[in-house]
Amino acid sequence: MTTASVQEHLLGLVDARLEAFLDLRRAEATDPSFTRLWDLLAQSCQGGKRIRPLLVLTVATGAGTRMDPATLAAAAGVGAAFEILHTGFLIHDDIMDRDVQRRGRPTVAAALMGVARDGGDVDATHTGASAAIITGDLALTGAYRLLADAGPSMSRVVDIVDEALRRTAEGQLRDISTTPAARPREEDLLDLARLKTGVYSFEAPIACGAVLGGLGPTPTAQLAAGARDLGGAFQVVDDLLGTVGDPGLTGKSTSSDLRRRKHTVLTVWAASRDARWPSIWEDLGRGDSEEAEHLAREVIVSSGADDHARELSAALHDSARTHFTHPSVPEPLARALVALTDTLEARSR
Repeated sequence: MTTASVQEHLLGLVDARLEAFLDLRRAEATDPSFTRLWDLLAQSCQGGKRIRPLLVLTVATGAGTRMDPATLAAAAGVGAAFEILHTGFLIHDDIMDRDVQRRGRPTVAAALMGVARDGGDVDATHTGASAAIITGDLALTGAYRLLADAGPSMSRVVDIVDEALRRTAEGQLRDISTTPAARPREEDLLDLARLKTGVYSFEAPIACGAVLGGLGPTPTAQLAAGARDLGGAFQVVDDLLGTVGDPGLTGKSTSSDLRRRKHTVLTVWAASRDARWPSIWEDLGRGDSEEAEHLAREVIVSSGADDHARELSAALHDSARTHFTHPSVPEPLARALVALTDTLEARSR
């Protein structure tokens, strides 16, 4: 089997496990409004890049060299858990960020606000957001139910996911507590990105895969270090796409981060290189100003902030490759992780 066909097979197992879980939950719902939440959750699980389950399955199976039924079943359940966990985080994140679009369609909160509004609810915004929070809660608790498929490794896997959830919550709290007036250091932003996204998106899936695959301490440590670098690189690319990307490809607005005055490696760089930035930052905080947004993006490009972000991303991706190709890491697994790193570095969405 080719690498692509192995990945397709592995992700097919994850999708089948996730679909079976969601179908069962929908069948158990007795109220149409509750069924709607499961329907929206199922829709929200579609269309993603499946990075987290792919990492679990790739590491657990040694990039397809160990395909025994027990390992596949356990890894598919854990991979499905990470995918629905990620979906739950996105649902809650969209509420916190007041975003109305995700993957080119309305967010769960926006969709439920519309349902409430059509039903004559006078407080449809609150009702829709509240129902979306419940939907996210169902996703998070559903992840733990799926982890029960991890077999003999369940206890260690649950410990890894539990720590990832706590680190993510800490990152989210730090994120919403950072005032736009503050100017964090670049290293602080990378640390925040690790907590908010990197731990549950890269470090925990790879760690769970290592447990399920029975890898020893040395290769596991190298994979953990590579996962940290890959998580940081992923966030830097996200910052780029969220500011100077193509909304037609990303499915997300390039205005949201600037209008919310979200601190990124691009804004920190621009602030240190262009004397106009404090005034631009103030103008962005006054509301929906296309002129301020246009000028901010212009300064980001003219100051070289976008180029700096690309260089930082390249350095982090290279560091991840160095760890993944350590002699202790089995060669097929190293090759697969490097290929995934290459794909993530070149992504446009």
